[in-house]
Amino acid sequence: MRIISQNGLISIPFEIIVIRATGTFIKMNMAGDTGKGTVIAEYSTPEKAEKAMQLLHKAYSGMPIIFQNVEIPEIDDDRLKGILDCSIIASIPNEPSKIEYINNAVFKFPKEEDL
Repeated sequence: MRIISQNGLISIPFEIIVIRATGTFIKMNMAGDTGKGTVIAEYSTPEKAEKAMQLLHKAYSGMPIIFQNVEIPEIDDDRLKGILDCSIIASIPNEPSKIEYINNAVFKFPKEEDL
């Protein structure tokens, strides 16, 4: 998944960064970096920053997964059911089992007025 800053000037792969809400700011650091971070979005209230983070979490958890020749057990957890609902489950004879993540999704932090 790619993360695009609110102003569109920063584009980074989600898998190598840490994103956090700090007050009214959304900041990112490269994984392992303990510095102050780079602001990638700003909102007028901490609640709006939290809402933007919730949208990011929803976008990330909604990315489909391809299950090929994999037996899926009965699942009671609603979050896991949601992942399976947006996934592709296929049975293909004479092919190996595999699980692939569709990670070409892009999330851009919304503008203030879009929250």
